[in-house]
Amino acid sequence: MSVPIIVLGKSGTGKTMSYRNFGDGELAVVNVIGKLLPFFDEQFTVIDVPSWQGKAEKAKGTRPLAIEAVTNYLEKDTPPAVVIDDFGYCITEMFIRWQDEPKYQKNKFQIYTDIAKKVYGAFMGAMTDGNVDRIIYWVFHEDQTVEDGVVPMTVGKLLNEKVNLLGLCTVTLRSMFDGENGYVFEVSGSNGKTPPGLFDGSSIQQFGEYKVENDLKEIDAAIRRKYNKPPNDGRKES
Repeated sequence: MSVPIIVLGKSGTGKTMSYRNFGDGELAVVNVIGKLLPFFDEQFTVIDVPSWQGKAEKAKGTRPLAIEAVTNYLEKDTPPAVVIDDFGYCITEMFIRWQDEPKYQKNKFQIYTDIAKKVYGAFMGAMTDGNVDRIIYWVFHEDQTVEDGVVPMTVGKLLNEKVNLLGLCTVTLRSMFDGENGYVFEVSGSNGKTPPGLFDGSSIQQFGEYKVENDLKEIDAAIRRKYNKPPNDGRKES
């Protein structure tokens, strides 16, 4: 199974910048909305989803969903680390595009059910793909609820209440700007979770027991080391 990890945080807190240190063949970024990335000389692979959608629409006459581009790519031989940035926009796109679909006019709530099925299917498909050496980072903006605190930003309540995406992951990372330490990830406490001792022996800088530096490559290396996975030494796509 590919290992799912959720990265969430507010805009401007360093989610995307955290993968700045990955090199050639080590990472693929699935760019869901084709936004400009905050890098000028990145060495990793970038998959532009709107371009993929456009080519598919020209060939088949209908525009596929962004989530279909994500699942299509994950079926391929990818680099050892894959980032879906920002998976929340896959959810937004389904919500917007399905508003005018005839089958939803009599029961708008069915949109939320079908979105939940698609998202759950994407996660479970990746988690049962037999690719034991791959780590997939599912990036979301964050939302806050009275009951659950910080959660991935989705639409409606069904995904967070019934599917509970955070519960599918052993590791969740929350990006934030700490006035004392700069851009960091919360990795334990109420807004993040990692197994105790995950960063023991790691070169990543730690700030107390709750935060580490904003470096996804070092986090990726720590996970691989502790779970006896091959190191991410780069692999070209087939």
